[in-house]
Amino acid sequence: MFGSPGGRERLVDTLTELSQHRPLHEISIGHFGQDTPRMIMASHDGGVSRPDIVAHCDVYGTWLDWLATEPAPTGA
Repeated sequence: MFGSPGGRERLVDTLTELSQHRPLHEISIGHFGQDTPRMIMASHDGGVSRPDIVAHCDVYGTWLDWLATEPAPTGA
């Protein structure tokens, strides 16, 4: 699917359509048009997709560099 032209877009379209019935979540690792591979965590809910790049990584999982930061403390 990903090797064919438009494969990634078809996957996202399918998940977005299916999310009309229930929320879906996706984790993908790939180059996505960039030199450095990245990990994307996406939520698909109610026909809306929200992808977040959460890490740079090796496509085989040898290393992972998280981009996410820890949430700020709440309360006083």
